[in-house]
Amino acid sequence: MQSPQVATASSTVNGQLGNDTLTLQGVAVLDANRFVNWERIVLENATLTMAPHNQVDGILTLGDAGTGTGELVIGVGSTVFAGGRNAAVLSFDGTGVTVTNFGTISLVGTDNSAKDVFVIQGDYIGGVGSSLSLNTELKGDGAASDKLVIDGGNASGSTKLHIVDAGGGGKATTGNGILVVEAINGGTTAGGAFVLDGPVAKGAFEYNLFRSSKDGSGLDNWYLRTEGGSEAPCEPEDGSGDSDGDGGGNGGDGGGGGSGNGGGGSGETIGHEGAFRPEVGLYTSSPQLALRYGSMLLDTLHQRKGDDKAAGSGMLNASGPPYVWGRTIGRHGYERCAVNRGKQLDYNLFAFQGGIDLYSAEGANGASEMAGIYAVVGKGHGDSSLFGASVGSNRLNAYTLGGYWTHYGKDGWYLDGLLQGTSYDINADSDRPYSISPNGLGFGASIEVGYPLHLEDGWIIEPQAQVSYQHISIDDASDSAATVSFSDVDSLLGRAGGRLVRIWDLKPEEVNPLPLTAWLRASFAYQFLETPTIGFSADGESQPFKSDFSGPSVILNAGLDTSLRENVSLYANVDYQIEFDDLGQSIGGEIGLKMRW
Repeated sequence: MQSPQVATASSTVNGQLGNDTLTLQGVAVLDANRFVNWERIVLENATLTMAPHNQVDGILTLGDAGTGTGELVIGVGSTVFAGGRNAAVLSFDGTGVTVTNFGTISLVGTDNSAKDVFVIQGDYIGGVGSSLSLNTELKGDGAASDKLVIDGGNASGSTKLHIVDAGGGGKATTGNGILVVEAINGGTTAGGAFVLDGPVAKGAFEYNLFRSSKDGSGLDNWYLRTEGGSEAPCEPEDGSGDSDGDGGGNGGDGGGGGSGNGGGGSGETIGHEGAFRPEVGLYTSSPQLALRYGSMLLDTLHQRKGDDKAAGSGMLNASGPPYVWGRTIGRHGYERCAVNRGKQLDYNLFAFQGGIDLYSAEGANGASEMAGIYAVVGKGHGDSSLFGASVGSNRLNAYTLGGYWTHYGKDGWYLDGLLQGTSYDINADSDRPYSISPNGLGFGASIEVGYPLHLEDGWIIEPQAQVSYQHISIDDASDSAATVSFSDVDSLLGRAGGRLVRIWDLKPEEVNPLPLTAWLRASFAYQFLETPTIGFSADGESQPFKSDFSGPSVILNAGLDTSLRENVSLYANVDYQIEFDDLGQSIGGEIGLKMRW
């Protein structure tokens, strides 16, 4: 029977005794109860709603008094809607039916409830392209969910399980998990009979599909559990542990099912190892990338404007015309979390900075000072990985306004200060269909002092010390699975080092010789703060994850400054920074030009 009239008719469609086949092609049928005494029902680009809204149950009984049973075939492009009511496919004599699915079985009703049950009394075969859609409350153990019940038969083949979020803030499971497929009355399921069709995440937690209960009560059941996901990328607040681990799969078979391996990083508020979404590691890299960018701008006087000693006497006159200067800055490196090194950010930073002196003066005792403003436009890109596996990329565009003041003593010592503010446009894009795009604001300050000790033949040794501070505030953001909140983060970096300088006069016979300056610098630096914390919405509360990027490092610099003309100077330098315990390293460089009108 292939008539569209089947869709709207309300009378019983009776196949009578004998082996009969009913093909529903291109129709939408609203009541499975109407079909009686059919041994084989085939859906071809059709829909079958098990029961209309005014009925409690939708029961499709296959077979008759002679045949006893039958088969339901859900063809490609066809859907059986079993949501909103208790639905079942039964055999006339109770021996069991066969349901073969090449289309979709959906328990997702219009009310978004997670309590519907679809019973197959007999065998279920998941064919190529088959899917099963369920409403599920993504909470902890025993949370409500629609479920498929295999009553006395066997589930085989491979069906993609599509989970629709029906509420719940995300919570770790510690026991069996959330039941989605149940085998009763001797029913069995094959390993691989069901696989998730995509990631299932809520809050900070990742739900994976597992065959078998953990307590042995349902070895052929299928559950969602927060196992086999990622471990904590660094360490949750109040957590402990530092072991590496690796994730599990998208469903296991046999025994206790598949699960993730690995160690600690979880605390009392988490409740399970390997429970987390990869996006936890990705999103925690956003403040880290912003801190790296801000730190790149809060560098030293000689990196920012070059060495005035290389500018010629015409440019050393502080009471003369102002400097106009600009430089291009770049940095490439990686950084790992200081707790268990599980999270790594490989980053590239780039910026263009331009400034002008607005004030300059020279005192009677030979001291001088100058002050000015600058603007910076830059960007950053980072690839985040968690325990060696890529989790996505972080990007930012940044816009900075700042000011500086430099005082030179008569003996050549200097005191240099910076203040700057930065606006951040941040994106974090997972390798999966999750992303956030928060904005942020940053404040930075630096104070640096240096005292040159003049030696013979143009050599100078210059001890230096510097302290820089950052405060960054990032707005909350949301993806489809969680609200992500960023706590304000602070950075306090101290640096002590020495610079070795050599000056040559390129044209010593001239009245104003053009100098060339080369310098090397070695510094020890220590990051005292830099412990960003972000929170993921979890069961009504924010689950915090705290990273730690504090610790010591060594910085090596080399620079070159030369005057092209009396009022034009070119400068360039490179640096290499390595953090202790192999927690990170980077290489950077800049090239700049300054002129005096």
